[in-house]
Amino acid sequence: EQELDALMKALGTSDRFHCLLTASSQTLNTRLSEREHGASRRHHILRANELRQSLLKAFIADLELDTTDLCPDTLAEMVLSAQREID
Repeated sequence: EQELDALMKALGTSDRFHCLLTASSQTLNTRLSEREHGASRRHHILRANELRQSLLKAFIADLELDTTDLCPDTLAEMVLSAQREID
């Protein structure tokens, strides 16, 4: 909470915009398998899927985007566009 407050102060805003980025379990597994190596790979894959399930149940977002088939540039444009609509 303190980090968010400091970031908002630095950006000069008092509004929060919550965006939940999701991906399919298969996509998470593939991305982590490509990025993580050694003994920690399995831990990260299991943990990512646990977090995915808990976030989908508990997190209330202004915008939810599935990143499975979208590139980072497209996602960024979608977030910025949604933010402008709210403002």
